[in-house]
Amino acid sequence: MKYAALIAALGLLVGCGADGQPFYAPSVTTSIGVGKNGVNTNVGVATQVGPVSIGVGL
Repeated sequence: MKYAALIAALGLLVGCGADGQPFYAPSVTTSIGVGKNGVNTNVGVATQVGPVSIGVGL
């Protein structure tokens, strides 16, 4: 889990771009749900390079 968070943080850092035009388009999504089984939380990290999008749920 620590390695996934580290990779996500590095991906977001690289995605910032030096000239203001990011090569990667990083995004983070979070959700909180309440149901019969209690409170559920989800976090997802994704990046987009051209038409290809890659995401990871943590």
